[in-house]
Amino acid sequence: PLLVQSVGGQAVASTADVDWEAFEVERVEAHIAAGRTVFIDFTAEWCWTCKVNERTVLADADLRARFEELDVALVKADWTSRNPEITDMLRAFGRSGVPLYVIFPGGRPERPLVLPEVITAGIVLEHLERAQALSQMKGFE
Repeated sequence: PLLVQSVGGQAVASTADVDWEAFEVERVEAHIAAGRTVFIDFTAEWCWTCKVNERTVLADADLRARFEELDVALVKADWTSRNPEITDMLRAFGRSGVPLYVIFPGGRPERPLVLPEVITAGIVLEHLERAQALSQMKGFE
């Protein structure tokens, strides 16, 4: 189930027991610079595909466990009110709307992995593994 919590005055979504940080470019950049992989869920309250993916795929117990095991920073970019910063990020990825799922490998901001709009736990896990490999290759290319 999707829950909404308030943290520091900002609404932060939580899928089951996984907490999501509210989107801020600076926070995402800090995680990546610190070597932490970042998964961004670009979503909106009115997006049915987003809601289905959140309630099924992103709530998957195996996927949640893998996020935790890999210490992935989970970021929710809520575009419900058409936040201009999120709009800019969507455009940067050639998108005009949501859903959009992007994984930034730790330490590799230049190598984001863009997932399809309709996802499965397997697709997300496959991209997470690729992100881990890219993180570990930093400096060897």
